[in-house]
Amino acid sequence: MSRVPLLAALAALLTATASAQPVRLAAGATVPLTGELGPAWEAHPGLAGQILLPMYGGETRLSLDLATHDATREDAPDFTALVATLGWGPVLALGPVRLTPGAEVGAGRYAFDDGGEFGGNLSSESEVVAGAYLRAGAPITGRLEVWAEGGVRRTFFSTLATTATASAGLAVRLGNR
Repeated sequence: MSRVPLLAALAALLTATASAQPVRLAAGATVPLTGELGPAWEAHPGLAGQILLPMYGGETRLSLDLATHDATREDAPDFTALVATLGWGPVLALGPVRLTPGAEVGAGRYAFDDGGEFGGNLSSESEVVAGAYLRAGAPITGRLEVWAEGGVRRTFFSTLATTATASAGLAVRLGNR
């Protein structure tokens, strides 16, 4: 099955099951807390984007994170990491605050700045990621919400890498609900 019909089927499923509740679009910043993607790099704060869809008694989260990493050694290039994940978790309502503990899987794309070959890879590398997160959101006015999230991810390089991040930003509810 090609990717286009598969993505169309996924979009149809998400739209059909999410129609009873509002979809939310979120954007914000993400900062590294602990861990590293390798001993030769230092992670920097980045950007986080999310689409949140009510589904199957919880919330499905499509997430996209972008962050740069500077080399700490001369024999290693800087790189940019783009990580896309699909997560799900139950929603716990505590008054106006919504807590969502969830699990996620996805893929990371790591583009090296040197444009040549690094570590046997031709200027980029893609790896599987898996993790867990705890997301909190609360309305602030009208359709606008504030959110914060902490998470841990494992990246499946030849040597496993575990990182922890914190993210926060604003979300907007779509629709009339």
